[in-house]
Amino acid sequence: YVLSKTPGNTVSNLSSSRALRDVTAKHGGTYYAAAVGEVNVVEKMREVNAVIGGEGNGGVIYPASHNGRDALVGVALFLTHLAKSGLKCSEMRKQYPAYFMSKNKIELTPDIDVDGILVKIKELYTSEK
Repeated sequence: YVLSKTPGNTVSNLSSSRALRDVTAKHGGTYYAAAVGEVNVVEKMREVNAVIGGEGNGGVIYPASHNGRDALVGVALFLTHLAKSGLKCSEMRKQYPAYFMSKNKIELTPDIDVDGILVKIKELYTSEK
């Protein structure tokens, strides 16, 4: 919803699905990954001038409101989208792809090119659904 009104960049932590990445690409923005932790996501959002971001646990960070994770802002954005669309919640959900997520911890150091690794993984699994 936010990107349809205010296109731009987005950020989420590395413990998130591909959903935000895919929606961002659909709206012509660039997605950036940040280390886990609200402070890391906010720092990256400021660096890339992101219009929205968050964490895989559902925490939404919306700089137009403030630079902190805020459940009420997330709820307000969702309810606004729901009201303006005129759809039932189940109908809205059907408009988005389903994602499978496997949470495995991988130790990373600051010198590792995470974006490069993600590109290689994407290339490796291009033919997968």
